[in-house]
Amino acid sequence: MGRVSGACAVTGVRVPCRSRTSPRHDDCQVMITAAAGELLHRAQQAGTVRPGVHTEDLLAFVNAISLATEHHDDDVQANRLLDIAIDGIRLPR
Repeated sequence: MGRVSGACAVTGVRVPCRSRTSPRHDDCQVMITAAAGELLHRAQQAGTVRPGVHTEDLLAFVNAISLATEHHDDDVQANRLLDIAIDGIRLPR
């Protein structure tokens, strides 16, 4: 899991988002929300993600994991937390 410091990244798209008041921040937020929403919709249609999960839930997970692990030199904990979050949104088997 790579890090993009001071920027928002979605599938290789990089948009600087340093200021919450800049127009670029709004563009970044819209792009990330749209991409996450599309991925979530596809996963729910495929029956791999439980129906009650919202885009905002996914973004909150990603934000929390990023904040919790931002001062770590490696991605071990971030990957572990991401695995736990993904397991939690999957449809029970």
